[in-house]
Amino acid sequence: MGTSPLLLPQLAQFKQLAQQISSLANAYEQNGHAASAQAVLLMADTLGRQYASPSPGEPTVSRRVGIAIENIALQAMDPNTP
Repeated sequence: MGTSPLLLPQLAQFKQLAQQISSLANAYEQNGHAASAQAVLLMADTLGRQYASPSPGEPTVSRRVGIAIENIALQAMDPNTP
């Protein structure tokens, strides 16, 4: 639990990273690279899942940021894509 304060600034950066990944995926889609868009969104979703299931002793905010990252990735995905 002694490292928790060090993680908090990184959590905001991870959320910003997810937003940037969403924008990158949109750019891939606009340029006809649906597979690349899907790949980067899956990376963001994986990152979100890792933080949504924090290790014991990590702050609760880690879980909330993880859920927010997952949400950003899922909202950017095409619901018709398997």
